[in-house]
Amino acid sequence: MAVYIALCDDNIADRKHLERLLGREHDKRNAAGCPLYIDSFGSKEALLRTPNRYDLFLLDLTREKGADGLSTAREIRLLGIDAEIVLICSQLNYRERAGSEDDFLFRNQPISQNDISELVSLAIARARKKAKQS
Repeated sequence: MAVYIALCDDNIADRKHLERLLGREHDKRNAAGCPLYIDSFGSKEALLRTPNRYDLFLLDLTREKGADGLSTAREIRLLGIDAEIVLICSQLNYRERAGSEDDFLFRNQPISQNDISELVSLAIARARKKAKQS
């Protein structure tokens, strides 16, 4: 089963770091027969052009007023997208800002390879569950 991942971070250094970690995870999962397709974005607008294709979102937007990671995650949910959404806490602590109604996951920057492996596994499990329901 292929898994589609969207990475959206407006900090280029953090985005490149996550791209490297995801690349390593891609190599590992691809060898096991589960390819990962990873798209990387630097803005909310670019991400939201085709959000319905993704099984996992990794979000950390802090530089645009009104377009932070939490508001973007909520917008994704309002579009009816049932995927794992991970808010990466760096400059903004999304844990404190999110309400109890939000079903998002949170990770602190810096993200480790183990974090990426765990999140991809969660996305695979969720995608398989959705496939069985349809």
